[in-house]
Amino acid sequence: MKSILIISVFLSALTTIWIRHQHRLTFIDLQTLEKKHDKLEHEWEQLQLEQSTWVQPQRIEQLAKEKLSMKIPNSEDIFFIKLPK
Repeated sequence: MKSILIISVFLSALTTIWIRHQHRLTFIDLQTLEKKHDKLEHEWEQLQLEQSTWVQPQRIEQLAKEKLSMKIPNSEDIFFIKLPK
């Protein structure tokens, strides 16, 4: 009876050690994933900021003038087409 009790205590101690080790490994994984999440969150914020800069009307107008040689038409160059109903 005494040997069964000793074996049980020994197995319980080994199980406790193994579970704590697994907990540590899982916690390390969690911290790594949280760091990756924070990095991706920061990158996402930077991309949103960059996108908002690229789509500003002034930027689009500047690129149209520089790269496509576009200009705002004069009033005599604008005409309307009436569509039949």
